[in-house]
Amino acid sequence: MQALGEDHITKVRLVVSSYVEAIQIKFKEVELNWSQLNQIKNIKMISSMYIWIFIVPIAAKVLSLTNEMATVTLFDYTFQVNLALPFSWRLFYFAALFFALATLIYQARCPRLIKEYSTFATFDNEGKPEWHLRPYAEDIGINYESFKDDLESSMLEHDGRMHKDKEYVQSVFWNLHWSADKKRRVSFLSCFACYVIGFVLISIVFFQNFAWVIKNISSTV
Repeated sequence: MQALGEDHITKVRLVVSSYVEAIQIKFKEVELNWSQLNQIKNIKMISSMYIWIFIVPIAAKVLSLTNEMATVTLFDYTFQVNLALPFSWRLFYFAALFFALATLIYQARCPRLIKEYSTFATFDNEGKPEWHLRPYAEDIGINYESFKDDLESSMLEHDGRMHKDKEYVQSVFWNLHWSADKKRRVSFLSCFACYVIGFVLISIVFFQNFAWVIKNISSTV
């Protein structure tokens, strides 16, 4: 019996080990970068969360002075509304604070090329020439001429030819864009962590109130 128990434990350990290894491989395949944070930042609800830093303290103070039950009249119907939701103002406030902090870090530290141009099409539609990319290279500490020399050598090595005209500009743009995505990792990780904490806190608030609503609906049925 003891041998069977040890075999079972060994099998479980192997399964868990394989599962953890698979997760680690998947995690390595997912490369987090500034472009992904740019997509999060562009979500309107996230980008405007800083407003709640000022609204929450005022709203919490006002509601603390009201009764738990309020009488509401609508179209000649009068009913009672329970204002005593299990709403955690502190959690909501800190969620807004972390989202605002993430936005500040993003605005201050995200490479300009990532912020201003998410794709080559947006850059090309403005009719800007190749040399317009120089300031974006300097923004992330890259010598633009050396960068182009290395890129041109890579073109000859892999394609056997030099890219020309629009194809050349596109190659410069995307290679510079990929380089910018990997810069300022400490700032990136700080920004990413703030977004994660903000999402966790706002999720807790949501599920607390969702559970409260379900509980109260069940009690009235």
